[in-house]
Parts: sequence; C-alpha cells; structure tokens
Amino acid sequence: MARLRATFEETVTLRVRTRRMVRLVAEVECSHSLRVGHRTGMVFPAHRTSGGLGMLAESDDEAVRQP
Repeated sequence: MARLRATFEETVTLRVRTRRMVRLVAEVECSHSLRVGHRTGMVFPAHRTSGGLGMLAESDDEAVRQP
C-alpha cells in the first residue's frame, strides 16, 4: 500500500466487501493538504462508496442481489 501511495501520490485504502457492505480494513494517507481522515474499521453500504461501486461492478448479478 505504501508503494502504491508513493507511486500515485494518493491515499490507498484496502476494502473488503461482505454482501452489500464494505469495510475499510487499512489505509495509507497521502501527503496532500486536502484529504479525508482515517476511516479504518468503518462500514458503509457498498453502493455509497466509490470503492464499493467498483467492487459491485466487478461482481456477478447473483452476488450483488444477496441480502
């Protein structure tokens, strides 16, 4: 994650999707002055985060429909 941050100079977040929810497992923040604080451990509906939407887009229809 640190290498990705150094390469792209952006915050890198590791997320895990469980059905329709996304948990932020780890995060390495960038050095830019405009950024969001640490959200490690927080859980969000997958369709309400950019990373969650990407995960849903890569999932088959059956996996997305699971409650």
